[in-house]
Amino acid sequence: MRQFTVLALFLLIVGCSGGDGVVKYDITGTITLDGKPVDGAAVVLQTQAGAIESAMTDSSGKFKMSAKAGLAQVGVAKTTYTGGPEGSANFDSPARPEEGGAPSKAKVTYHVAEKYNSPEKSGLSVTVPEGGGDVGEIKVTSK
Repeated sequence: MRQFTVLALFLLIVGCSGGDGVVKYDITGTITLDGKPVDGAAVVLQTQAGAIESAMTDSSGKFKMSAKAGLAQVGVAKTTYTGGPEGSANFDSPARPEEGGAPSKAKVTYHVAEKYNSPEKSGLSVTVPEGGGDVGEIKVTSK
């Protein structure tokens, strides 16, 4: 029985780590933009050790990811593209004239203020609890 317990504990620790020996915990949170949940926002956490974790929000502004316990800086971004060629992954870059292309007429809309886009510059942070859990609401603005 003791061997089984030790094995189960080992598998749990290895299974919850990113494969690099660092234990990560499942966390959730909510992103609000000007007081309303934001769908499709990219959320980036950067730990004090420099590890980067990311997730996307759902229609209720909620995100899920795994991260190392401790303080983490947060970056949030949401952009939409309109008027560009369908299926283009990079709407705001011009097509190659040497290939007979014309510059894209796509419009890029940044919904979240630019200051929030980088974890290092946003001024936002969360504490990832030992064992995981909800990190709460992260509030961003459009201006």
